[in-house]
Amino acid sequence: MVEDTKHALHPMSDIGRLGSMTVILASSGAGKSTFLQALTGKLQDNSKTEIGAEILYLGWKGEDVDLIKLTQLVDQTDSRIPTDQPQEMRDIAA
Repeated sequence: MVEDTKHALHPMSDIGRLGSMTVILASSGAGKSTFLQALTGKLQDNSKTEIGAEILYLGWKGEDVDLIKLTQLVDQTDSRIPTDQPQEMRDIAA
């Protein structure tokens, strides 16, 4: 039996701009955490996962960049105040 290949991402480039904020929203189980693990260089090749891309940040590989300073992860649990702006949500999550 041949397993279907599931692509977490399709080829892309230039998804972020220096000094900008990008929000990743999707339903539970859609692959947000896997995507972020790939972006941060924490996703490992295994029997179920094949990494076939190069991710660069201004020309630097993810493992060579301090991504903690560049990224924030806001939990799936909605504990924010409805009037909060994205910047306020980021500051609370930090």
